[in-house]
Amino acid sequence: MTQDDGSLTYTLSANAYTELLARCRSELPNEACGLLIGSNTNHAIIDGVLPIKNVHPNPRSAFAFEPAAWISAMYQLQVNKQHLVGYYHSHPRSIPIPSTSDSAGSPPQAGAITLIVSFFTHEPVIRAYWKPSDEWLPVELCIEHVQPDNKQAD
Repeated sequence: MTQDDGSLTYTLSANAYTELLARCRSELPNEACGLLIGSNTNHAIIDGVLPIKNVHPNPRSAFAFEPAAWISAMYQLQVNKQHLVGYYHSHPRSIPIPSTSDSAGSPPQAGAITLIVSFFTHEPVIRAYWKPSDEWLPVELCIEHVQPDNKQAD
């Protein structure tokens, strides 16, 4: 969502945050990838993730969506009356800054953002980006509070 100063801000729900980290951890040491989905009319809220198989020949340092899974996921969004907010992928051994291979792996989609989940440090770090042209631009990402028992805050 565009702010008064022209910057973009998105919100990652507590449930989506928990699911995103679980999906990315489950693919280690490979990169995980998938869709960021929303189900309400506010296109700046990410309330779910939909994993897509990484079929890149070198999955430890790059990603590529499996074509049939990509088509199936996009169809599933339509059937469930959800919308595409963007994409995610992980960096198992590097910082959450877009790489050259990230540009190659990211499908073009006007208005879509990309979340990169890094496991380079002890605690995972998530950064958001938008690529309106050839350059990756940072996007503000607000993560809803996740309580220790994985219940959302009131």
